Amino acid sequence: MMTQETPSTPRNAPEEGGEANMPSGIEGHAGRERSASGLPGLTEGWKRIAVATRSGTAIDTHFGHAIAFSIFDTDGADIVARGQRPTFPFCASHGDGEHGDDGHDDGISAGQDVLTALSDCHAVLCSRIGEGARNALAQRGITAYDSSWGNDPRIREACTFGSVEDALRVAGGLLADK
Repeated sequence: MMTQETPSTPRNAPEEGGEANMPSGIEGHAGRERSASGLPGLTEGWKRIAVATRSGTAIDTHFGHAIAFSIFDTDGADIVARGQRPTFPFCASHGDGEHGDDGHDDGISAGQDVLTALSDCHAVLCSRIGEGARNALAQRGITAYDSSWGNDPRIREACTFGSVEDALRVAGGLLADK
């Protein structure tokens, strides 16, 4: 079940941005306690996942092209929408449209704001991500899931053909198994 916090709902999580492009059918949910991992707003067993989505219904945005990330908390079954975090699309200036090694550095300069914005997340879901950005996230303990061949087939299929809700459930389950 997906839930969405409403402005009147108390919460312990950091303030998030607006609710634009969030999946429909999400209901209000009370705030969460601090987990053993120390992340604010999470109870034990829950994971925070950032999603790069333009439509709000599909994993349809390249990590470096995202202008915002939708933030969700999940235990693999229940999902709570936390809002959006605006970011700067640090590799959008590469005009060839290819997603090879060109322009996908470690994000230290132009992508630092993205790494900071996602620092409390356990994972990121996106359509594609360069190896430099994937490594920069991994160095911070954040797992990047996308539609590439290197991921678990369940998350690859969910990121390619499923909904945001499907992908969040799969990612939540994979993170729980770690």
